Amino acid sequence: MFRLLTLVITLVIPFSLSAVEQTRYISDNVYIYLHSGPGSQYKILGSISAGEQVNLLPESSDGYSKIVDTKGREGWVKTNFVSHKLSLKLTVPKLELQIKELKHSLAQSRKKEASFTDDLSKVKQQLSSEQKAKIVSDKKLTEAQAQLSEIKDDSRYQFWREGGMIAGLGLVLGLLMAYLPRPSRRSRTKW
Repeated sequence: MFRLLTLVITLVIPFSLSAVEQTRYISDNVYIYLHSGPGSQYKILGSISAGEQVNLLPESSDGYSKIVDTKGREGWVKTNFVSHKLSLKLTVPKLELQIKELKHSLAQSRKKEASFTDDLSKVKQQLSSEQKAKIVSDKKLTEAQAQLSEIKDDSRYQFWREGGMIAGLGLVLGLLMAYLPRPSRRSRTKW
């Protein structure tokens, strides 16, 4: 039994390994035949590569269309091979160029973004320092306003103090003068 199982396994494994799907691609280097009439029974005038530009003439018959190729040859090809879309052969280089341009544009945008980010951080730092300076200036302004208010209050009271001192001095002088002896009106001279 073991021998039979071993024999079956050794026969099945090589075939199963070769049956595994492998990814492949069909080449773009294909071509179609240009016929002298509307059908495959007509003489082959040449071949046209896939993606080659052709001019479609208004005539068509039995699934074939009349065309003129880039070499100036006039002939018939199957209508399903003629497309109004640009071929991959021509589209891919254009798309590759667009990708290259977009990558370059993206790189430039990233450089600009980095520059703008640096500028933004510098502006934020400058704004922060300006805000700190404003806070300091506001403190100094508040202190200066308080000092000015104090000076104004002092100057108001200064006038009252000076006025009070003058009045008090005048009162004291007035009282002193009242008690000073008066000179007599007659002069007493003994001559």
